[in-house]
Amino acid sequence: MSRLGPLLASGVLVLALGVKGAAAQEPTVTRHALSNGIVLLVRENPAIDVVAVSLQVRAGSHFETPLTAGITNFLQRVLLRGTIKRTFVQLAEASEDIGGGLDGGGEVESAELRGQALGRHWETLLAMIAEVALEPALPPQEIERERRLLLGQLKSRADSPFSFSFDSLSRDLYGPHPYGRHYLGLKENLDRLTREDLLAHYRAIYRPEQMVLAVSGKVERERVVKAAERLFGRLARSGRAADEAPPASAATGQRRVIERPAQQAQIMVGYLGPGLQDPLYPVARVLGAALGGGMAGRLFVELRDRRGLAYSTGVLPLPFRVGPTFFVAYLGTAPESLAAAEAGVVQELERVRSSPITADELARAKAYVLGQLSMERRTNGRQARDLAFFEIVGAGWDFPERYARAFLYQTSIGMNGDPRASEAFVFEFGAIPCRVTGNCPVPGEFPPPVVTIFTSMFLHGGLFHIAGNMLYLWIFGDNVEDTLGHARFLAFYLLAGTAAALAQMVVHPTSRIPMIGASGAVSGVLGAYLLLFPYASVLILLIFGFFVRIVRWPAMIVLGLWIVVQFVNGLVTFSVSGSGGATGGTAWFAHIGGFLAGMVLLFLIRPRRGGRL
Repeated sequence: MSRLGPLLASGVLVLALGVKGAAAQEPTVTRHALSNGIVLLVRENPAIDVVAVSLQVRAGSHFETPLTAGITNFLQRVLLRGTIKRTFVQLAEASEDIGGGLDGGGEVESAELRGQALGRHWETLLAMIAEVALEPALPPQEIERERRLLLGQLKSRADSPFSFSFDSLSRDLYGPHPYGRHYLGLKENLDRLTREDLLAHYRAIYRPEQMVLAVSGKVERERVVKAAERLFGRLARSGRAADEAPPASAATGQRRVIERPAQQAQIMVGYLGPGLQDPLYPVARVLGAALGGGMAGRLFVELRDRRGLAYSTGVLPLPFRVGPTFFVAYLGTAPESLAAAEAGVVQELERVRSSPITADELARAKAYVLGQLSMERRTNGRQARDLAFFEIVGAGWDFPERYARAFLYQTSIGMNGDPRASEAFVFEFGAIPCRVTGNCPVPGEFPPPVVTIFTSMFLHGGLFHIAGNMLYLWIFGDNVEDTLGHARFLAFYLLAGTAAALAQMVVHPTSRIPMIGASGAVSGVLGAYLLLFPYASVLILLIFGFFVRIVRWPAMIVLGLWIVVQFVNGLVTFSVSGSGGATGGTAWFAHIGGFLAGMVLLFLIRPRRGGRL
């Protein structure tokens, strides 16, 4: 008689060589919502006695008009120049007293206030950020000082050949869309904006429903949550709808020549690229690295090393933007080489179509992008900024990790058996509790989180993982299947696996560890077997040192001991580590939930004979 059990257990075998070890460490980031709607992210990092805080609001040049361009950055800089309690100098002295400093600014997708300090002064730093954000003074004399500084930055940008060329290209790429303007804004606006304008803009954007606070460093999350509620919870909800950004414009598709006195000619070729959450975004990042990332990129090798046409060349990293990004290749050359250099850049960009990126180029480009991402995020300051930024733009605070896994998966399957690709596959199709429960939603995620409850049953972390499940099904599954029949057994198996996954999620709904394997469903089979055949003999291999013996024990003893072990391990690991009963790669409460569900499902699914079960 053919059996469904082995087939259900086998499913898809994923040889994820680093997955179990990664799963054994519970991520240290937790997400909380304050009473007024502010999202709080806490990253506990006890290894370094430094703490960083980033407060970001959903505002920036993306939401500005030609008449307000630059106002967000202007406001953020002025906020740092004094509160109703302290002057600019007093703030600077207070931040230096705790071993750190305050900074901030407005960019394209968000506006930020940030600070760093020694770990023991984290609460003082948090209070200072709250004071700057919620008790601004906007002193008139400081507004004028900041106005002069910003006008100077605008002039310096216009005097830089590279920056001037890039700003011109951005206007051609995006047309009237705000992405076509630098976040510093326009000179006429900086000249004109008043204190009343800045105050009105402050009231419009500093709303708790569009604010994220991130803390990273040597802190305790429970204490941070209480302090944040006390300091930021006083800001009342506005009840206003979120601001909508304008749709992107189409690129003009033209060639522009700008003549200016300069010792070096700048060549830029730009395209509109995929947005942050477009599935092609990681692919475009890798393509840019293959063409112009570092000294091994095609542009550098061909146009600088071989042909000597460039002083500098490369592809600008794609920015993290919600709307269409830019894909820009650049080259600096001598004026007399301008024509040949321009033709060379265009030729290399077109050559991607006829000479696709090779496996070696792909591997180097992926390593380059991953390396840059890792190096950029080494500090608590950058970690806090990234947590707040990706959460405020709607991508989810863990976007960098998902982004890294995404391009490994999309570009690595079938490439020399790269084990990182299988890890990315597990994070894609494994059941991650916080996503299913909505504690870390990912807009547009595929597959939908609920679906991963089923896909995860058919993934395994290695040969021993799948062999263990198949052994249990071989011993216990056929008798349960004979009792229920093929169709009912299939429904029983899937429902037991679902109940097991939900049990683990109830115990720890914020976990970011992907659950994989059929252990929960197999546990349901064990629960049903215990009720059906409690006195059936089960062969047991006993090993005590050099003593090895095969004995027969009743199923009620074998399975009774098994479920007791699950309960003990689950309770011990939960109380010791607080990890929701998931340590060493084992979700103990999934086993418990599956076992109990199997007992209940047996009564609901088993065919009725003579009016009795």
